[in-house]
Amino acid sequence: MTKEQILETYNIDKELVQKLLSITPLDNSKVARYTLVDAPEEWLKNHPYFKYSADKIIYYRISNPDDKKIWKLLKTKPEYEARMRLYIK
Repeated sequence: MTKEQILETYNIDKELVQKLLSITPLDNSKVARYTLVDAPEEWLKNHPYFKYSADKIIYYRISNPDDKKIWKLLKTKPEYEARMRLYIK
């Protein structure tokens, strides 16, 4: 979703990152985006940013089918929530 996510790649050379950031085109128009209520379970469980909260999200949306309420119940750290929101519509 953002070029800076390349920095999260394990064991990547910092010089390589700088080259990639400068030359890599970014087209995120085909990236799947969902609400927390309608995200497929498989997607939640396999997505690197959602997999640790997937079970909670699935549980919370049964009784609280409202994204705002689910975010409050998740109580994730702000930096994790910011990453997750990149994939939310």
